[in-house]
Amino acid sequence: MYLWVTEQVSQEPIEILKEHDYELQYKGLESTLKLADKQRDGIFGTAEKMIQCLKSRNTLRWVARPAARPWPRIPGAGSTRATSPPLGRRSTSSPRKGPAPPRRSPRP
Repeated sequence: MYLWVTEQVSQEPIEILKEHDYELQYKGLESTLKLADKQRDGIFGTAEKMIQCLKSRNTLRWVARPAARPWPRIPGAGSTRATSPPLGRRSTSSPRKGPAPPRRSPRP
């Protein structure tokens, strides 16, 4: 992935996205590759800064594990007790303790 971002012209990511039916994503990437050089350089420059951590061997070993080495187990993973509401839903209870502070009246 890091090499694709730094090369900016590789068609391989587009082909992979097409093969796996990610139509919106591959079309978005295709349109990005067709931008003027200055715009495209800005987009890919920002992306490169965001994935700098992939140059670290320790990070790369974590995100691209070989099949022979399974992922480490995260303590508490698989627990059925949720600690926060599902994404997109807000909790109906207030996190505050005690009564709500009085509302300020608008100035005339």
